[in-house]
Formats: sequence, C-alpha cells, structure tokens
Amino acid sequence: MDVSEEEEEFQGVVTACLNVLLLGIETRLDGGLQAMVRVNWSAVEAVRGPTLSPADIPRPDCSFRSDLSRHARH
Repeated sequence: MDVSEEEEEFQGVVTACLNVLLLGIETRLDGGLQAMVRVNWSAVEAVRGPTLSPADIPRPDCSFRSDLSRHARH
C-alpha cells in the first residue's frame, strides 16, 4: 500500500500549522524584540535589578490560540 501522497499532504498540513504558530509567536514578541533592538547594549556595564530564576518567569499568554484558528482556515 502506497501512502506517499497522504504523507506529503500531512507534511504540508503540519508545515502550514507550524507557520501559523510561528506567526502568532512572532506577533506576540514583536514589541519586546523591537525594544531590545533599540537598547544600546554596548553602554550597559552591568546587570541591574533582581535576577530571576526560571520559576519566577511568568508563563506566556496563550490566548492567541483563538486568533490562530482564524488564520488556519484561510
């Protein structure tokens, strides 16, 4: 039984889904990344403020899932 055609279609669907997920992530991170680009990092002499452990980092807001479902249909 040859399922290569179905495999290719599945790979296409997975690729499209990953692209939509990446678009959502990029959209959510764009403001923060743009702010980081504007920082003059060569002028930073030392880290200031509290150092966070991984447990202190807030969980990401995954509310963009509903936004992604709209894009996936198009």
